Amino acid sequence: MPPPPPGRVEDTRITFAVQPFIGDSLAAAEAKRDAMVARIPLAAALTRISGTFGLDLDIPLQDITSQASQGLVAAMSSMFGEGNITLREAVGLSGLAGMIPQILGTPEQDADQLEEVWRQTGCHGFNLTLAIVPGGCEDFIDQVVPIRQQRGIFCTAYEATTLSGNLIG
Repeated sequence: MPPPPPGRVEDTRITFAVQPFIGDSLAAAEAKRDAMVARIPLAAALTRISGTFGLDLDIPLQDITSQASQGLVAAMSSMFGEGNITLREAVGLSGLAGMIPQILGTPEQDADQLEEVWRQTGCHGFNLTLAIVPGGCEDFIDQVVPIRQQRGIFCTAYEATTLSGNLIG
């Protein structure tokens, strides 16, 4: 097991959910994500956040002034708002992953993003929420895991013989 980043409490084992999209380029990874989003009917995506907003779907998230759920608006804006994303666009993206952060890019870029989160938060690991089945898990294992292992930040062997033993220690 790699050493914990500075400031991490050794007995605390926290994992974060992420949804990886891996491609030969960032644009290819975004195209994979966008193809999945396009398959989700707006009505289905709205069920994930129904009752929360009750607003015009085409206004930018940053312009929402409702007091109903400022925390959710801020989280969605932060997660999806690299520009002026509308509520409609955010709902489509959240229909794919809920409020699970997505990582997009080449295997190297995905490994970089995971390492940055790990170093900033001290999390113990990641719970992958794959949108592309079959293939998403294999892409991650075959392309991202070896990069993380080469950097010494992903195990190459398990400490215990059970999931519980590996999670709890």
